[in-house]
Amino acid sequence: MEHWGTNLNRYINKKTTIGLAIESVEDSTKMNIKVFVRGNGFDNSKSYKLTVYIIEDNISTDNQVGKPAGFKHQMVLRGSLTNAIGDDIKLKENVTLEKEYSFSLSGSFVVDNLKILAFVNTVGGTTSDRLIHNAQQVKAGKTANWD
Repeated sequence: MEHWGTNLNRYINKKTTIGLAIESVEDSTKMNIKVFVRGNGFDNSKSYKLTVYIIEDNISTDNQVGKPAGFKHQMVLRGSLTNAIGDDIKLKENVTLEKEYSFSLSGSFVVDNLKILAFVNTVGGTTSDRLIHNAQQVKAGKTANWD
């Protein structure tokens, strides 16, 4: 753990060649999501994946040991719209890839507390093969422009 800060700083300011955008629209019973990926300079030897999570803030604790009454959890993973480590995607130079997802708003979601988190990642046998190339989050029902 002592190298966490050093490792983070090595990547935090690194420029990416992969752009990412998210559109999310609420209708009466579900959230519709479009994720866009575009870029250039891909390493075709790597296996690129797109991962999309549903995150919720302000979830009340219920008798959690060591937490005061009324404690609220933030950034709680409420579901994955893809495989947990991402779905395989095929990226082409300067071609926009679009993926569509939706999930039901029935149940215990508080829509105002929901966020959509998407990231493009690669997996592999070494730490240099396991990278997040770009990540975006957006409040449910909103749009995150290209980053």
